[in-house]
Amino acid sequence: MMSLGRLWLLGALCVGLTAASPGAAVAGTRTWSVMPTPANDQVSLFAVSCFAENNCIALGAYGFAAGPGTPSAEHWNGTRWSAVAAPADGMSLNAVACPSASFCIAVGENYSNLAQAWSWNGTAWTDQATYLHRAPSSVLYAIECAGASSCEAVGSYSDANTYPLAESWNGTTWSGQSTHGAPTGSLYGVSCVTVGHCEAAGSVTMPKSEPTLAMGLSGGSTWVTQTTPGVQGYFLAVSCYANGCTAIGLTEYNKTLAEAWNGSAWTLQSPVGSGEPSGTSLIGWRAIHCASSSSCTVAGYWSGTGTAEPLIDTWNGNKWSVNRTPATHARLWALSCTSNGSVCTAVGETDLAKTNNSFAMRN
Repeated sequence: MMSLGRLWLLGALCVGLTAASPGAAVAGTRTWSVMPTPANDQVSLFAVSCFAENNCIALGAYGFAAGPGTPSAEHWNGTRWSAVAAPADGMSLNAVACPSASFCIAVGENYSNLAQAWSWNGTAWTDQATYLHRAPSSVLYAIECAGASSCEAVGSYSDANTYPLAESWNGTTWSGQSTHGAPTGSLYGVSCVTVGHCEAAGSVTMPKSEPTLAMGLSGGSTWVTQTTPGVQGYFLAVSCYANGCTAIGLTEYNKTLAEAWNGSAWTLQSPVGSGEPSGTSLIGWRAIHCASSSSCTVAGYWSGTGTAEPLIDTWNGNKWSVNRTPATHARLWALSCTSNGSVCTAVGETDLAKTNNSFAMRN
């Protein structure tokens, strides 16, 4: 099993991206700037969490451009990113959540093709034994923590087919949660309004063309499948706020997709293809943070006729607007924002033909 970030990256490389220039920023949107990362580190960053503006952890893989890489981690100290210790047995480091300055939990997949979690104390990583599913392979793609003793993680497990996987952390152990009745598929994002009240988003994998997948958790340990509008595609991330949630991803025809949950139903939040720069031929909405139903930030990448460019879109309650980003070839895979969304950090990789390097931006 391979991480979703890696699968989407390989897919992008397969279609042969070449040079493009960024679309013009819409008036009133934010301006983003590049954060200094280690030079020529050959690292792709797939996950990030910031406890404070001067304290962030980003995870990824070294040497990924040349094939499966070794785990990598970087820390932001308010001035620059620098390499720190990474989980030694992390084949895929897909997501990280830092509920305090000295405690983070990362999730992904180990070299035995099983879901794995690791905790960080500010100096070193410690393996956490996740719920051992009966299936021969499993992976966790996303995590959200309300504190050091309350986290939700989602992903998938596979035997003859692939099914949604959900687990909870109580500060001591990971426990499996029921996704009974869910269709075949994977969960790629999770977000909680309060402890135990969460939404997870992903995609159905069989049959080939199916609508997005959404599941809800309401105070217990059982996730319930919810009906989505029926657009063929993939939810890749979700963010919840006081009165609902927004999930983003792509349609099967590579158009941007955003749907909103109001507590009882999912609806299209905006027309398919919203927030795409003019001339887009390939696009990837990868991560989202919403402070409210009228304030969201999405990070990803886009291409016209060339290499991928970083893409940041913001939602004001009525439309998605393209933010001004540096004219540099890069993909953004992950996003972490302050609770009110005023300061956001996005990480990814430079988009070079042979050697990728870590890349980060902040507004």
